[in-house]
Amino acid sequence: MEKLKKIVLVDGQFSSREMSDILIDMIMKKIQFHELRNLQNFEILGKMNDTSVKRIEELKKIKAQVLSFAQEQESTTNVYAMKAFIEIEELPERNETISK
Repeated sequence: MEKLKKIVLVDGQFSSREMSDILIDMIMKKIQFHELRNLQNFEILGKMNDTSVKRIEELKKIKAQVLSFAQEQESTTNVYAMKAFIEIEELPERNETISK
């Protein structure tokens, strides 16, 4: 298996609405991931996952920033280039504090 894998997730030109839709969908999926992790952690250990609780708050702030930017640009006809890359690296062991 490769030690590092780079994947192009998004690469294109988008209106502010399209850009916002793509980003909000990705952010919401990550929020759902951390909410599920919290539920599983609570059911098994009786407490929330501190990393997920913190990350949910961070993601909600990012979501608000994206929405604010999209609203500011709503009346324009601007087109935006957007690129998003995912890097996947094999690790020797799991470290709970790095899951974001």
